[in-house]
Amino acid sequence: MPLTQTNLDIVTMMSNFHSDEKCLEVLEEIRWPDGVQCPRCNHQSISRIYARGQFDCNSCRFRFSVTSGTIFHDSHLPLPKWFATILYDG
Repeated sequence: MPLTQTNLDIVTMMSNFHSDEKCLEVLEEIRWPDGVQCPRCNHQSISRIYARGQFDCNSCRFRFSVTSGTIFHDSHLPLPKWFATILYDG
């Protein structure tokens, strides 16, 4: 279910975006619709570091995550709470 759907009620939203993992999947789709690319050099040859939830650029060796450079980076608030706040703000 796309994050941009505007007619979600809180129960539906929480069931669809119930975990950080699910939220990260959605953020990845939104941030990189054509595939993950390095935010430093824009290279698209990327390796996943599954154990750390990160990516490693095969060109410049920069390590980054889906939340790098976003409002979610270094936040201690779980992503499902961020999603609820963003979807129901206003």
